[in-house]
Amino acid sequence: MSKDRRFGTWLFISSSLAALALRLVYMFQVRDATLFKAPLRDSAFYVARAWEILHGDIVGHAVSFHSAPIYPYFIGAVMGIVGEDQGLWWLRLTQAMISALTAGLLSLTALRLFGRWAGVATALLTILHGPFLFYSG
Repeated sequence: MSKDRRFGTWLFISSSLAALALRLVYMFQVRDATLFKAPLRDSAFYVARAWEILHGDIVGHAVSFHSAPIYPYFIGAVMGIVGEDQGLWWLRLTQAMISALTAGLLSLTALRLFGRWAGVATALLTILHGPFLFYSG
């Protein structure tokens, strides 16, 4: 394995794990907050639509152009697997894992396109960027 390939592997794994660790710390810190326990506004719409999907309303009755069309199905799949009691917690955990992998993939992409410094800078930015952290957990 070449030196550049080893660095890329190391960068991907380390940035993904660091991002996941930070997101888990964040999730545990805000687990008692109102926004974390009960979905509001758009989140409430997505969760309500996911429950409709789980209870057999696959197509839906109303057309909503403001939302991502597949996201409620993803929520429904996660909640269908883990059950209704802990559905939101596992959904957030799943999203945190996807976000952590995104940080690793973005850093790897920057490394391959622009070099080592860009890869490391992208890793740091995607791991520590506040809105990315907030919306992934």
